[in-house]
Formats: sequence, structure tokens, C-alpha cells
Amino acid sequence: MRTQVIALVFSADRKTTPRRRHQCRRRCARTSDIPFSATVGPPVRVGRVDGEFVINPTYAEPRTQMAPHRQHMVVGHKDGIVMIGSGAKEETEEVILAAIEFAHTEIKKICAAIDELVKLAGKPKRAFTAPEFDEVYYAGSRPRLAIVSRTLSTPKTHGQDRKLRAHQADQGRARRGIAR
Repeated sequence: MRTQVIALVFSADRKTTPRRRHQCRRRCARTSDIPFSATVGPPVRVGRVDGEFVINPTYAEPRTQMAPHRQHMVVGHKDGIVMIGSGAKEETEEVILAAIEFAHTEIKKICAAIDELVKLAGKPKRAFTAPEFDEVYYAGSRPRLAIVSRTLSTPKTHGQDRKLRAHQADQGRARRGIAR
């Protein structure tokens, strides 16, 4: 069973990015019966205006004070950080760490609000049983994965392209039951 949440933006103001709103809605899908129990906060963008950190700055923030290469995208949950996206070309390590800590403080607040919403409006989760791990399939796929990994990790050459195409052709023949 797979569940996919898709959010479409039909209209937006010109002050803030619409990405924040639909990512918050996806997080709030926890109130549904989808069998997912962890609260992961939405991405939080951190910028600096007049030396102070700002969460999810608007498009109207002075561009001279908050250059795009000094913004950080942080995703996390109440216990830690899951992902950091940053193009901080001119920031010190101390400033970046302070921005991440500032973002994590805000993420904890968002996660607490989502958890509160789940308590107030959440539905019971539907039953879900994870499939058994197939050791035989995994053991059989390891050699194939090693070939692909080795091929992709070598410097890009025409030989690499040939090896990868040959491997893909072999896999296609194997799926169709055709011997080489």
C-alpha cells in the first residue's frame, strides 16, 4: 500500500512563497487515517535582516540585506534535523550553526502545533502491516547493485556509458527470460 499526498497551488500572494503553505498542509495530513505517526515539520527558510535571523522571509525583505546565497532551508522534527539546504558562500560556520539552531527552535514549535492539531482533529490510523524483508531477493540483487555502483562511481567516460547500457540491456533480457 502506498500513499501519496499531492498539493497544487492555484493562487498565491506575491509576498511569500506558496511552497510553505502546501508543505504545511502535507504535514497536517497526519490528521487523516494514513498510517504515519512521525511529525516532521515543514521546510523552514532562514534569512538574516539587519543581522537578525528571520524565519520564512517574504519576497519584500530588502534584497541587499538578505542575499539568496545567505539563506538556509532546514527540515526537522522535535528531536533533530533531517535536512539542510544551504548556499552559504560567505557565511562563517558559527553563523550557519546559529541559523540551524534558530530554525530548529521554530520547527519544534510547528511540530508541537501539528501534534496538537492531531490530538484535536486526528482520525484513528488504518491498519498496516509492513511486508516481510525478502533476503533471497536482496542477496541476488547485491551483485547487480555492485556493478551499477562501481560503474556510476568511476569518472565519466564513454566506457562507463557503454558498461551501464550493457548492464541495462542484460537486465532487460533477464526480465524477459532471454539468454545472452
